[in-house]
Amino acid sequence: MLQLSIQSNTNRSRINFSKTLFSIRSRCITHNYIIKHLIFCMKSVFCNKINGIQFYKNQ
Repeated sequence: MLQLSIQSNTNRSRINFSKTLFSIRSRCITHNYIIKHLIFCMKSVFCNKINGIQFYKNQ
């Protein structure tokens, strides 16, 4: 009986740890995806502004 309770507690902690690890990984992946997407989108905006500024300077 005592062994069963120890094993069940160990399994619970493993399950909780794996859920926590999965949660952290999913947040990091989501965060990295959002950052990469923003950089990709903003890069084109900044490039257009820089090209526009250079265009006005040339005229």
